[in-house]
Amino acid sequence: MLQTKRSYLAIGSALLLASCGVESDLPESDESSSTANATSETIVAADGLQLRAAGEAELISLPFGTPMAKTVSAVSAQTEIEGIASANDECGAGPMQFVTFGDLKLNFQDEAFVGWFIDGASPIVKTPEAVGIGSIRETAVAQMPIVMQPDSTLGNEFLSDRGADGFIGGFLSGTDGNAVVESLYAGTNCFFR
Repeated sequence: MLQTKRSYLAIGSALLLASCGVESDLPESDESSSTANATSETIVAADGLQLRAAGEAELISLPFGTPMAKTVSAVSAQTEIEGIASANDECGAGPMQFVTFGDLKLNFQDEAFVGWFIDGASPIVKTPEAVGIGSIRETAVAQMPIVMQPDSTLGNEFLSDRGADGFIGGFLSGTDGNAVVESLYAGTNCFFR
């Protein structure tokens, strides 16, 4: 009986070790055929947001113009954070409402999603090219072309043109290649220039 238990233990251990080191002959799947991600994603884009829940393959798109209630509900479910609402009647673009989820601020006018702004230390929210807060300028430029805005009154501001989708803007900590991305934005924002 003891010999049988040792045999089963030896076989089980061998199978466990073998399964850890086995390379698959199956082709690696690309993103479009992936069935699930281990973590959730929030992708900030020139024309809105894209969300992917943990364990899901499907992206949920929230383009600018999406109703406020739908946008807030989707982002709240994604982030598991209850948004904090605020408003400013004196924005250059007209009165705006905001809902903030941690470091991500969503901007609304007339009950429609019109823009986003992110700052702080959020490593989770990124552009489609994986540029995010803390990205080094040289790396960001290699991933998405940026043009500095020398006349900006707001600091070291850059824009990345996205054609018909608009642009993603942001601010750097300095002007050299080692400067880091401090914030990103797209759409309508409440900046006082």
